[in-house]
Amino acid sequence: MNLWLTPHAREDLDYWRQSQPAMALRVEKLLDRLAACEELPDLGHTRLEFGLVSLMSFKIAPEHRLVLETLSDDLIVHQCRFHYLILSKLMTEHTDAQAVADFLLAHPEFFEDNPELTASLKLSSALGGRTISLQDRQVEVLREKIRQLELKLSNLMRIAKDNDAIIANFHQWTLQLWRSQDANDLGEAVAETLKEAFDLPEATLRLWEHCTDAGDARAFADQLKAPYCGAASGKPGLTWLSNAAAMHSAALIPLRKPDNEQSFGLLVLASPDTQRFSGDMVTDVLSRIGETASAVLEGLVG
Repeated sequence: MNLWLTPHAREDLDYWRQSQPAMALRVEKLLDRLAACEELPDLGHTRLEFGLVSLMSFKIAPEHRLVLETLSDDLIVHQCRFHYLILSKLMTEHTDAQAVADFLLAHPEFFEDNPELTASLKLSSALGGRTISLQDRQVEVLREKIRQLELKLSNLMRIAKDNDAIIANFHQWTLQLWRSQDANDLGEAVAETLKEAFDLPEATLRLWEHCTDAGDARAFADQLKAPYCGAASGKPGLTWLSNAAAMHSAALIPLRKPDNEQSFGLLVLASPDTQRFSGDMVTDVLSRIGETASAVLEGLVG
């Protein structure tokens, strides 16, 4: 007979060769005798239960079995170590699910060694609960992964489009600032060009040296490490707006000179839309607006 060892059986035999050469020699001699179709009166064998009736188990040690099957002129060895119940557990309807999962994780080649099982396994479909084959379930999983990737790609494309619009608006704002020639109206120009470029309902600013109604705004601006975004109600600087009562969200951006923690002014942007400047929004662009506005205006303060 032709002797074949599955990858798992080869792994078992290699284990014996490395750890117990005498056991490896015993197994090899036994396999040679079986392949030669010799009778083995000194070694009993058992046909397995649990649906593994085509397999036989030969005892090679108290806790170890040789598991094999004959197919025509082929002798296929499945296991050279441990008890055959490790295999039979996979075939029982009362087996422990975690034990099966652990076994399959430890032996990823199992379905390669037993390809006929993949066609007979039945799983529940996520669509309608119908029963499908393992291959069909794998197709479903791949389709779902593709759908999720398409959604991610669509979201990334939307973000990229939004970012393109922000860059274009920022560029338009800086161009308008460059065109502002009157230094006396530079502060007003910063706010007005921001409103126009970013389609803002309200925008204004104050420079502390030229401000008589700062109130708590200066202390608030000094303690900001990044622009504030969130609810507009009760925030310093909102009273500077002409329609403050209608504003529900705001961005408060401190104006500072480079490497200076103290602010020299505050830029206020506001909207009646509660989500326009929500508390969880990323403030990178607002920070860049603050830095640009500060660079333009720092020459107006001492």
